[in-house]
Amino acid sequence: GHAVNTTSRDFNFLPDADVDYYTSNAVETHTNSWHTFQDDTLTPGIHVFTGSWIWVHNLVLEGTMVFTGRYVFFTGENEITAPVDTVNQPAALVFTNTNANISLDNETIMGPIYSNKRVKIRDDAVLSGPVVARVIEIMADVDFQQAENSHYYGWVKNGMGNHGDYKWP
Repeated sequence: GHAVNTTSRDFNFLPDADVDYYTSNAVETHTNSWHTFQDDTLTPGIHVFTGSWIWVHNLVLEGTMVFTGRYVFFTGENEITAPVDTVNQPAALVFTNTNANISLDNETIMGPIYSNKRVKIRDDAVLSGPVVARVIEIMADVDFQQAENSHYYGWVKNGMGNHGDYKWP
């Protein structure tokens, strides 16, 4: 359904992203800072971005994007689609920096989104969900397509560890 009103929610407990898992299984690690990834289709799979001041503009990916740096900006119309795995659902986007505030505008993201800090979703974004973040802000007209994409709602074991290893609140 569509979320139109501005809503914000803080969560005090998050699972930990396993950066070693993502790095070990990446098809490519991008170490650039002050770089724009623009008008491109990346090789399917996991892409790890270790720099800061990264711009993602009109990018297409079937896989997972992992960002460890602080400043990451999405511009244009990006399409990120995580592969579907009914046993071990991979994430579409992972942001591990505890100081990174991420805004998703006009993006199409199919698959889980994880952030150690804040995710602001606005301006006609199309998402399957789920969104897991310390702070989640939903602004403007966001099209959550969770009913049509329920296959993305599973535990992200590879990259987040075992569900039973956490002391859930």
